[in-house]
Amino acid sequence: GVTGIRSNLSSDLHDFIDNIRKITNKPLILGFGISKLSHVQEISTWNIDGIVMGSAFVSMLSIQSNNKNMMLKDMQNFCISVMNILNKICK
Repeated sequence: GVTGIRSNLSSDLHDFIDNIRKITNKPLILGFGISKLSHVQEISTWNIDGIVMGSAFVSMLSIQSNNKNMMLKDMQNFCISVMNILNKICK
């Protein structure tokens, strides 16, 4: 699939993951445009083992590129929010 920032996750993505899960017991890492907390929340109940959010971080770095402290604070807050969502399902 194509990676990068997008507004919504593909409506076929959950079925795609379910179909792959049926044929393998290997860890599945999802990274198809996950760039918002709402995306993390949506996929948090799917049968996956991890996520990749590269484009989200690149975007944050470019938005605050002239203010290093603000950029790092925004990045930290975003990571904490993602971690909080994922911690709820890992308990």
